[in-house]
Amino acid sequence: MKTNKPSRTSTIDPYDYFTDDFIYSDPFGRGYINNNDYLTENFQQMAGYYASILGVLHQIYDIAVVVNFIVNIPHLFILCQKELRSNLVYIIMIGICLCDFIHSIGKMAKIFMTWHIIYQMEECPGVYPYYHIFIDVFSNSTQIMSRRCSAFLALFIAAFRSFSVSFPMSSAVNFLMKARSGWLIVLIIGLICGGWSVVYFQCTTIEKLLMCPGGLTPSYVMYVHVTTGKAENLFHLIDGCIVIAVSFLYIVMALALMIALAAAKKRRKNLKSDK
Repeated sequence: MKTNKPSRTSTIDPYDYFTDDFIYSDPFGRGYINNNDYLTENFQQMAGYYASILGVLHQIYDIAVVVNFIVNIPHLFILCQKELRSNLVYIIMIGICLCDFIHSIGKMAKIFMTWHIIYQMEECPGVYPYYHIFIDVFSNSTQIMSRRCSAFLALFIAAFRSFSVSFPMSSAVNFLMKARSGWLIVLIIGLICGGWSVVYFQCTTIEKLLMCPGGLTPSYVMYVHVTTGKAENLFHLIDGCIVIAVSFLYIVMALALMIALAAAKKRRKNLKSDK
């Protein structure tokens, strides 16, 4: 959402709120081509079944977010003990725990808005007041920031463990083992991921609608988050590539750690047998 420009007004595309439900394009939107290019041949016949599965997965995810928030309260309390705050790995785990808190709070705020406690939802589905759309977009931004930050911090732990086992006497390991280095790493990664979430925030588009589908215009001014913009789609593409790259690197680091531990165990056996 570009805050330096006013929200665009649209009377051409009042059905853009369906864009989240289609894989390739919105059949009610601009430039739609019905090429029947679906995932499977019977995709259209099974659309209701797939939608029910997605609905169940959404509910499971919403419950998991609340459970994650509750579980991380004692987790953070334990990690903040004085004995643990001086260890690099535990400091990084504190950063991961804080990211989980941010993610849960952002998602719960988005869920709260769907309950329509602050305002009464009227007979115009898919359009909302501006503050509702803004909170949704801001919630998405916080979730993007927290997910990337926790993933990079977890990747750093795996990489550091592999490096420290392979080169235990390295001066770089001794430098990183200091508590100050751990807090600095958490801060730097947090700032980078926060900047990345700001990029998403700037790529989003909120449009103002003057006409409600069906002619039932609500009392509040109608806005919709257009999810098919080129900038937002490009962001999701790049963000998805980052997720895949981090996941692949994590597997590589885990394998490297296993190999390093096996080599260290072999060295210890050789030292015990050496007179």
